[in-house]
Amino acid sequence: MWEDLLNEIVNSNDFDCLIVKDEELYKPMVYRPKSNSIHFNIGQVLGISGRFGYLLKDTFMCIAYHEFGHYLDFKNNSELIEKFNSKSYIENKFEFEARAFQLGRNLISDNRLLKIYDNLNKERLTRIDTERFQSL
Repeated sequence: MWEDLLNEIVNSNDFDCLIVKDEELYKPMVYRPKSNSIHFNIGQVLGISGRFGYLLKDTFMCIAYHEFGHYLDFKNNSELIEKFNSKSYIENKFEFEARAFQLGRNLISDNRLLKIYDNLNKERLTRIDTERFQSL
């Protein structure tokens, strides 16, 4: 079911990336540019869904759209692969995440899902921004 939802996004947008179910993944979902694949762990998504009180499918889709934002960012900016594998990724994590947020947001047509997406990503960007300033 979950792979089908991701493959539907891939097919409807003519994306060219692999979908991998990974129960060992410590994050809910991640785009891996070197293998051009999106990996997900539904157990991790369930935790976020419960924490925020959103339906599991809605949470899953919002996280997926964000990861497809990373896919588009790397696809359109090939030099990011070099930055991703360096210290500059950590230094620029907020900017990477903000771009992925916007690119993923552009893929969503459902207003109800868009509100959930915005809430989830606003919390994530706030947390990353706080971490950035605490490390200075």
